[in-house]
Amino acid sequence: MNSETQFRLLVCDPDPQGQKIIRECLQGSSIKVLFSSPAEPFENALAKHFPFNAVVIDLPAPATRCCDKMVSAVKQVAPSAKVIFLSRLADEKLWSQVLSLGAYDLLSKPLERTEFLRTVFGALQHDQVA
Repeated sequence: MNSETQFRLLVCDPDPQGQKIIRECLQGSSIKVLFSSPAEPFENALAKHFPFNAVVIDLPAPATRCCDKMVSAVKQVAPSAKVIFLSRLADEKLWSQVLSLGAYDLLSKPLERTEFLRTVFGALQHDQVA
């Protein structure tokens, strides 16, 4: 990766505290962080912020049933983008489910800084190698 390359990360998390934590984690990195508006429909946010290398999606409890639609929507707009879900309900079953749908990873909330950074940078590096 040359010094002019900048990764773009789209964050779809309506929680201001979650956005603040993500912003602080990535401050000073080579990643341009883009935040979707909570009122903005998911598909519109994808189109508006394209191109991006990865998407972080907060998965509220009732939305766990629509993970496949979210992964599909991301892949239609940006086929090589990595999808990272966040959930307060993260467990092995949900982790297995989202990975089988094509997501890169599932992280539990509240976010643990080291794990979040390892996952995001891993996804972005994976994009460079692929």
